[in-house]
Amino acid sequence: MVEDLISQIINDANPSQVERLDGEDGLIRAFEDTLKIPNTTLLCYGTVKHQTRALPSIFPNYYAERVKRNISTRCLIPADAQSLKECIQNDVAHLRTTRFIGRETTMPVEINIYGDSVAIMSFEDNFAVIIRSKTVADCMRIIFELAYDSAKESDIKVRERFENVF
Repeated sequence: MVEDLISQIINDANPSQVERLDGEDGLIRAFEDTLKIPNTTLLCYGTVKHQTRALPSIFPNYYAERVKRNISTRCLIPADAQSLKECIQNDVAHLRTTRFIGRETTMPVEINIYGDSVAIMSFEDNFAVIIRSKTVADCMRIIFELAYDSAKESDIKVRERFENVF
C-alpha cells in the first residue's frame, strides 16, 4: 500500500524532485537528510519501536546529533510501550514535543517534514523516498497540523493513564 502510493508520487513528479533510497543505507541517508537544516523544527509521524528495530546502528545517536544541530521536533507517535517510555523520559532532552495517538495507528512508516522536503521511510519495505518540493512540504505541514491539533485529547488521555509508569 505505502509502496504503491510512493510509486505513484515518483511517477507523477519531476525526477529531480524525488529521490528513492533503498535498503538500510537508504533509510540512514534519509534520516541524515533531516539533519541538514539546523535551527529548525522537524514535523514527524513515526514510532520509536520501528526506528530502533530497523536502524539500531543510528539510534539513539541520531537524537543527540539532532539536538547538537538545534533541530527540535513535533511528533505524532502511536502510544506503544517503547515509544511511551522514550518520549516521556527524553522529550525535553531531545528537543521533542510529542502528542501520543492511539496504538492502533501504528505503521512501520515514518514521515518527516522539514524545510522544503518530505521524507517517507518504510521500515517494513526497507526504503525511503525524499520529495523536494515546497508545495508538497507545505501541504504535508497543513495535514500534520490538522492531525496534531486533533490529537490533543488523545495525548491527554494517554499521559493521564501512564503518568506514573515511566
